[in-house]
Amino acid sequence: MTSTSPSAGTRVLACLLFALWLGLPVAIANNNNNVIADNGGSLDTQLHTQLHNTAKDDGFQLVFVWHTPLAPPPDGPFAWTEQRGFHFVLAPETEPDVVFGCGIIGEVAALNVSCPEKPVALAAWHEPWLWQARTLLAPSPHELLVAYSGLLDVDVSKPASPRIAQNITLPYPLLVSHDNGVNGLALHAWNTTATAALSIGRERQAVLGAAMPGYLHLFDASRKLDASRLGSVATGDFECFDITIVPPGSTHPTPVAAVVNARSKSRETPVIRLYEFVNSAADGSPRHPSQWQVVGELSLPSDFTGCNRVRARGSVVFFSCFGNNVVAFVDVRNRQSPNMFSVVDFSDEQPTGMLVVHDALFVAGGRQVMVFNVTEPLEPSVAAVCVEACGKVLQSPKQNAHSVAVRRTKDGRPLLYLTAQIDNNLGAVEIVSPAVLSLLG
Repeated sequence: MTSTSPSAGTRVLACLLFALWLGLPVAIANNNNNVIADNGGSLDTQLHTQLHNTAKDDGFQLVFVWHTPLAPPPDGPFAWTEQRGFHFVLAPETEPDVVFGCGIIGEVAALNVSCPEKPVALAAWHEPWLWQARTLLAPSPHELLVAYSGLLDVDVSKPASPRIAQNITLPYPLLVSHDNGVNGLALHAWNTTATAALSIGRERQAVLGAAMPGYLHLFDASRKLDASRLGSVATGDFECFDITIVPPGSTHPTPVAAVVNARSKSRETPVIRLYEFVNSAADGSPRHPSQWQVVGELSLPSDFTGCNRVRARGSVVFFSCFGNNVVAFVDVRNRQSPNMFSVVDFSDEQPTGMLVVHDALFVAGGRQVMVFNVTEPLEPSVAAVCVEACGKVLQSPKQNAHSVAVRRTKDGRPLLYLTAQIDNNLGAVEIVSPAVLSLLG
């Protein structure tokens, strides 16, 4: 079959002309930002022999790398903050031309990617009070939640001029630690006419948050740009590094929240906890976090440490640990007794990014991204490994890759967006692997 899509060179020229027509800069000189584009993108067939998989090609092509120099750590009480860059990337479907990124040293950026080969920086903040900016969520169109040591509710209807609508403080003391932020958010929506927890009177949304000092938070996100905190609870030595929602199953009418524990404080604590957090299947409204009930736990050997990402599909929970460089799969059909049925060595090192898109599970770490086929979640397999193209975004080793997002361009090309926190890069590669394309739906 003959392709009729424009060549990479044609797309670059069109994007450049479009940007110039709009009067947009193609680089931000006053911030010393650089854009690196490579449209050759060869395929890498080398696989690591320790992987028990059937992946046969790289199947990815570099689109762009956007870099900004790391700002110095803030002065004063935050001077100890790690000098790490972009920690999370978000490509919301509600903002099809924009990609957002945030970083631990207090940075938030918005890129116009309407022409992906020539991204344009729309906004770039660096604020000392935004230290520990770790994750992002878009609960509604033109709205962005930025989780740091607190939670920002931001109006991004004009991405070049974002407006902070709410700045929510959280009830734990300042800790002299490099891990003191909300590292995971999960959105829970339901319909009800009346509830004691909220008084909105229409479709409602709550955001569940996992904070690294060992806290769980609940936020009301039902009113656009008017988020508020409903409650929090301390979890002691169980360090809440990420949270996801496991949907109801055939034998379980209510969802549960799966929370992953990094285990740096105590290796005797479980790695995964399952919390029942809603009042009832009929109501769907969330309880105060102090009333969340632990219904199941997964305890593992002491080498499972640095476990900091968790996602779910059906009745299977996926998590990764950078302490022993593994991706694990847990059957939670029996929520009282979760069963880890598979563990796969990660292809590179320190997996710290995870995303489920339809039948694909993306896991990022070091300088690579693995893609698992989870069409049958109880029978996962590796579909592909992004090595060469991803390595051009993720240029440094160790805990560099930290987050991934997937979204199609207006002409239908699926792009995988990446953050490199050591390099302070945001970048994108195009997914061309037939094995991965078949999983995206």
